[in-house]
Amino acid sequence: MVLDKVESAGGKTKVCPPDMAVRIAWALTLELSSSKAPQEAGNRATLLMENIRKNAEGSSQKEAEILYINWVFSSIEATYRNLATITNGRNLNYDQIKAIRDKEIENIQYYSQFTLNLQSAVPRILGMTLGGVGGVVILSKLILTYFPQNNFEYAPQLSIAAGAVIGYIANGFIVIPWIRKRMLIKVIKLDNDTNLYYKHYLERSKKSLITLYSTVEQIHMNIFKCFYDTNKTDEDIKAIVEKMLSGINPTMCKNVGECMRYNDITPDCWSVCETFHEDKNCCNEKKGWLSKKYRFIKEFVHKIL
Repeated sequence: MVLDKVESAGGKTKVCPPDMAVRIAWALTLELSSSKAPQEAGNRATLLMENIRKNAEGSSQKEAEILYINWVFSSIEATYRNLATITNGRNLNYDQIKAIRDKEIENIQYYSQFTLNLQSAVPRILGMTLGGVGGVVILSKLILTYFPQNNFEYAPQLSIAAGAVIGYIANGFIVIPWIRKRMLIKVIKLDNDTNLYYKHYLERSKKSLITLYSTVEQIHMNIFKCFYDTNKTDEDIKAIVEKMLSGINPTMCKNVGECMRYNDITPDCWSVCETFHEDKNCCNEKKGWLSKKYRFIKEFVHKIL
């Protein structure tokens, strides 16, 4: 009975095509946000589903449309559950990375403050750093050898003062900046991990939405005896979903993984790596053969060690 009415009505849904079902499922994930505005947008998707059901009930092919909508909405809800699981997994990864990142930033701030405090704590450098101890040992040897004998009683005091100065220079201009740079590299690697988790989240979400599109098309075939988009191939469906989410694709440079492996990324160039555009060259591609040669040497040393 339903099939007869469908056939006489033209054999195609008028209330919820496949691309709309995909958009609704994606919009529903906004309800998972902790912010009010996205949650309200997600609620509007729920209201849209209610309006679609009302339109189905008032359609000239009512029985077929209601049956179709029931199946489609069940598929949307199943996809939403999958997307919610994917999103919650991403959020958990983000929280773990944020905790580590906050700790690293706290350490960077500590060492930055430590560098400033050195300016008012020169006399204590000798007891605090290896640089100060090394300075005393070296200068003591030099003073004992070359210091004028008639003023030799001042040698210990001068050794301590000179050692403190060397310790200050070593810590303030060599050790501490090196430590800060290493910590910044750690933060960059954590940022890269966040980008990798986001890319993984987006790929899994796209697969779920592509599956939903194909499922809705199959539901349409089962009820209306034809596909809604007759000439759509799997690649066309993938392109539709890709276009729908094109505005949130990651912009990382394609070479970030390789550069991370060889520790070629620096705090100065990281912003370029994260916001890479095809019309700009990769920082390490600009170095050409020199960068590749340097990487070869590091790889060789790594294998030996």
